[in-house]
Amino acid sequence: TATNVERASRGRQVPWVSSSLTGKDFCFTPCSKPTFVPQQPPVDVSRLLRMCERHYKANRLTTGRGGTALACYEEVLKKDPMNEKALAGLEKIEARYISWIKRALDSGQTERAKRYLASLRKVNPESPQLAELEIKAEELLKPSSFNIVKVNNVREFLEAIAPNTTIELKKGIYNISHAIDVKNKYIKWENPYDGYQPIIGPVENLTIKAENGTKILIEPRYAFVMSFENSRNILIQNVILGHTVGGTCDGGVLRFSKSDDIKIEKSILFGSGTEGLVLEEVNNFEFRNSTIRDCTDDLMTIKDSKNVLFENCTLKDTGQFDLINISSSSGVTFSRCLIKNNWNDSEYSPYLFSIDSISSNISLENSIIRDNRTRKFLNNQNKLRLLNNQFIGNAFD
Repeated sequence: TATNVERASRGRQVPWVSSSLTGKDFCFTPCSKPTFVPQQPPVDVSRLLRMCERHYKANRLTTGRGGTALACYEEVLKKDPMNEKALAGLEKIEARYISWIKRALDSGQTERAKRYLASLRKVNPESPQLAELEIKAEELLKPSSFNIVKVNNVREFLEAIAPNTTIELKKGIYNISHAIDVKNKYIKWENPYDGYQPIIGPVENLTIKAENGTKILIEPRYAFVMSFENSRNILIQNVILGHTVGGTCDGGVLRFSKSDDIKIEKSILFGSGTEGLVLEEVNNFEFRNSTIRDCTDDLMTIKDSKNVLFENCTLKDTGQFDLINISSSSGVTFSRCLIKNNWNDSEYSPYLFSIDSISSNISLENSIIRDNRTRKFLNNQNKLRLLNNQFIGNAFD
């Protein structure tokens, strides 16, 4: 019988018997039992993919607080190596960096292009367009591409604005409103209400410096004298900027948006502009040995910015609302500044410093704050670090 054969062969032979009664298989060697491979349940990465998409839409591609799209999609692929949405997400990141690099190179923003190239290498070091884009960036970095232009009038000044350029202004008055017909691919003309203002950018490595007493002016009351967008490494030196008319205006003097590495030196920003300075999404800003004065609403607005320094500057003779406004920003320092003779009489805007709860690392040090007729000094005592300052004759003292 099958049992006897198995016993006699000491388990080496197990006969197969076609019998519905035994149901045994026949083997000349010991029969191995079928291996049971447990099926892994499918990994649910849908929630993670939604997070990846949020990072992507917010442009947190390879850097950013709270995670990045690249790291997120890579985490999905660890859990599900062939996930089509994650693979497509990496391709979208690569494509976005390529478009940014091309746009930066076309506008002469070589340093920004280099940063994007480094990120592209991180996303896909085998990207087919990487080598070509790197060569183009190196070509633009050659010293021969840097220009020094000396100008004598406002038309020459506006025509000279370009990346990798130093513009030297001869002493005089440069009224931007007299040259709004200038065509320059780095200047866009906008009419906020009562006349045109120049929106400059994207430009990189631009210096504007002038002989003593040189003024850059604009006529419309609702216009900024100059606005810069998507620009980097801008220096404005030894220039007086403001509006031509007295009285109340609704435009400011200088505005920088989505820009990095900005320096203002030995310059004066004067009213009747509503405010001297607006920073929006600006990283690394310096305002040295310069003055903001006689503005009709406030001294400045700093929003979504970081690493901002005011050093040895004067902020004076301005009213009528909260005067120094800081929101969603970090690393803002006022050092060795004179803040004097500013005022407000508004019940709703009574502060010299107005700092929101999100901002951090804001400091005022080695400065003189005197003769300010504001109702209150600061809206949030925990948001401004004070070090070695003098308070003299202020209404809030």
